[in-house]
Amino acid sequence: MGEILDVITKFIHLDLFIGFGLYSILYFVVRIFKRYEKIVAFDYDACKLTVYLGVIFFIISLGLILVYQWDRAVGPYWFGVFLQPILWLIVTQLLRFEVIRKYFIFRFLIFISFIITFERFVIIVTSLHRDYLPSSLGDLSWKSPSWNVGLGVFEIIGGILFKIALFTVVVLLYRFVMRQLGFRAIEK
Repeated sequence: MGEILDVITKFIHLDLFIGFGLYSILYFVVRIFKRYEKIVAFDYDACKLTVYLGVIFFIISLGLILVYQWDRAVGPYWFGVFLQPILWLIVTQLLRFEVIRKYFIFRFLIFISFIITFERFVIIVTSLHRDYLPSSLGDLSWKSPSWNVGLGVFEIIGGILFKIALFTVVVLLYRFVMRQLGFRAIEK
């Protein structure tokens, strides 16, 4: 059961939250040229879905932490365990406000907060805090970069387009279910 819930949280984070951020960039580019009411209504539903996904992610993550990571949850760095789910809950709930949904800079900051997790931030800070001091420059190996994982431009662009398409399909499925249940989108 824990593995299934972990897969769901990873799907929400890696595919839907990051897909929402990439979709937001594409939405604002399209909105520069055309302003259709259908696009605005679709964006409203995309933001609503992301708000709901934030609550679902928080509940599942909190359950996983309390059941499977109890030692970390009550240990000396307990705040780091709870920080990421709480941060994403707050960030997704900010999409309820029209001023946040309307401006690109706020949506871009939300996208960055989805990419840079607290764990990644800690890893970056702890790996950089000593590495670039003049006393430790002799320890560096000047070989080829270790971050090269062999991804080309086409793989990266394909991955971005896949995440946007997957998020769009999930939003369309959400809109279909809401219409079947009798809920109508607010047309603005």
